[in-house]
Amino acid sequence: MRDKKKVVLGFFIALFLIVSFTFVSASLWDSITGKAVKPVQTRVNVVNPTVPPVILYVSDLNVKDLFSNSSRITNISFLVYSVGGLSVLPTDGGTSKGKLLEINIGTLRNNVSCNYMPNATPIYYNGLPVRNYSCDIPVWYFDEAGSALDPNWRINVSIYDRFNNFAFNQTRLTWLNALSDWEGGQATLNWSNVVLGSVNDLSDFNITVYNIGNQDIWNVSVNSTNLNGTGTKPTDQILASWFSSTNVTLNFNLCTIPPSYELTHNVFIPTPNYVNHRLSVITGPTTSIPASRFQGFCLRQITGIEPQVYRSAAGAPWVMDVQF
Repeated sequence: MRDKKKVVLGFFIALFLIVSFTFVSASLWDSITGKAVKPVQTRVNVVNPTVPPVILYVSDLNVKDLFSNSSRITNISFLVYSVGGLSVLPTDGGTSKGKLLEINIGTLRNNVSCNYMPNATPIYYNGLPVRNYSCDIPVWYFDEAGSALDPNWRINVSIYDRFNNFAFNQTRLTWLNALSDWEGGQATLNWSNVVLGSVNDLSDFNITVYNIGNQDIWNVSVNSTNLNGTGTKPTDQILASWFSSTNVTLNFNLCTIPPSYELTHNVFIPTPNYVNHRLSVITGPTTSIPASRFQGFCLRQITGIEPQVYRSAAGAPWVMDVQF
């Protein structure tokens, strides 16, 4: 009987030890077995390949001022999210586009592609991360101006995700600021071979009026002065009223009145000369030919003076004033 009692007691002790071990901590178990037990997080992202991304926000242009006779880069950015998460959105910029479309005329200013711009602080929408894209778009000096009250350009952005789902947004309206500027293609007027007593002598060349802004030129006013003799008889003058000026395209015979306009000493005389800024032409990524018109000059008479060279007096040059 003693042997049986020992067996039963041993069974109960063993059972107690087994049950007790089932309640020890993982750290105690690790110390006993020498094995580490660590929790593993398991995540499966199931993407619906037919749900397109959503463009949440499109910024305004970061600059609206234009450069005379040049192009410049303006920037926009937009925010995108997808129910599939960031992994379905492009990071190389190759499938995201930004462009400006003029609403009334239809002029297009396109960029090559937009670039993914990592957010310094993560942005979330409905609990999903949002990706930011930045687009550089060229604008030109002759692009039509608008205002906050009359926005005449529309920003259009688009993107494809890696499943080729397409999204676009064209809700942002914007404008470019007005730019009034011009250049003269020649700084000197010259009559190189005028015969005394002749009439209706054209200048050796016309002055080209270049419109290098985005406002139409409507009028060119000329302020002329009398020319003084520089040779044997300096008191002789060619009077400003002996000259006339006009827009070459109005009438090829510049010396015909009308429409050639007689000039007056030290007075601005209007000579209508319309230069449409939209006639400027892009010739390369950063080059163009500005819209232009010729301003012509005629010496209508030359009589009663000494043959010699005549020049405008120092400090009294001829001046052209352009009105937009």
